[in-house]
Amino acid sequence: MIYSIDFGVPGGVQSYSMGLVDLLNENNPNAARAIALVTTSDTRYKILHHHARTKAAKLRLKANEVRNELKLCKNDTLILHDASTMDFFRRISLTCSVWIVLHGDYPYYYNTAKKFGLWADEIFAVNQHLKKTVESNFRHHIECRYLPAAAPKWVAPNFSSKKDKIIFVGRKTRGKGAHLLPLIDAYLRANGITYEWSVIASSEKIDDAVETTLGEWQNAQSSSRIVFHQDINQNQIKQEYVSSSIFILPSQAEGFPVSLIEAMSQGCVPLVFHYGPDTANQMPAGLSQFICDDWETMAQNIHQLHSSGLAAERKITLEHFKKFHARSQTMQLLEQVLGGSGPKWKNPFIFGIQRIKRKLLSYG
Repeated sequence: MIYSIDFGVPGGVQSYSMGLVDLLNENNPNAARAIALVTTSDTRYKILHHHARTKAAKLRLKANEVRNELKLCKNDTLILHDASTMDFFRRISLTCSVWIVLHGDYPYYYNTAKKFGLWADEIFAVNQHLKKTVESNFRHHIECRYLPAAAPKWVAPNFSSKKDKIIFVGRKTRGKGAHLLPLIDAYLRANGITYEWSVIASSEKIDDAVETTLGEWQNAQSSSRIVFHQDINQNQIKQEYVSSSIFILPSQAEGFPVSLIEAMSQGCVPLVFHYGPDTANQMPAGLSQFICDDWETMAQNIHQLHSSGLAAERKITLEHFKKFHARSQTMQLLEQVLGGSGPKWKNPFIFGIQRIKRKLLSYG
């Protein structure tokens, strides 16, 4: 069995994880399962949640109890998507394969590569720039493979369901640009344009200042016009894409922009910030004018779209998505790696020796 384990927060990482599982199960049903391990106040424990069994009890377990609950054996594979989960598992002995996936081109993931690169059997990056950076910093010690996201296998939407609605998917942080949503909305209202807003995030409070800004924005406006969706599942997220016309990603911290691909698959016209080496690469060439440097430019582009209509841009978006071949590319790499060498013995003591060895080698 292959277990793809995220950290329980709706967004790009969770969509990426569940996309890998869907892809693995297409030709080999029940080969993979998507799981969340949610952090608790006691770092010795995590909450185990099976995405596919939403009515199942959420179990509070230690790492060895998770190992026993999943009945992990040497033929299994863990795909881990965040450092806290990797640190959780590396405290115990594992005989199964462990893969780690790096999702962002910023220090958190570089530090993850340094700490866990030699412990894992395989290390992956979700964009080419991140792969090159990791390998150049840790060459001769870590081989990093490029593993793009699996595009969702969703049918094209019924455009009659779309409203004048903007959708944002991401954490409520400055890095994701959530604090800019009220500014964009204020610009549009000042120009006589009123959009509904669908903000999909987690209930986890990470940035108190941004939380306050978004709360004040919603309170100052009609609560029915600005809706926050917290901790919703993939089917519910899809329905929000279906009813939305415009997708925005004012982010300054992206790995592989899974939400962008999901939005385009449902005919949402995308506007993104020119940050993150892979975001702009996923945009349709015919919509390059919607790669923005700041929120004012993004708001002006939305104003322009509203004035001219979105039919032409929507057509470009859907045609671009049809040419997105990451599913076959991703599956080819997964099959290649799964057919490779056997797993390492991941004993905590051996892990410590590996870290000492890596430190000595870095000085050499």
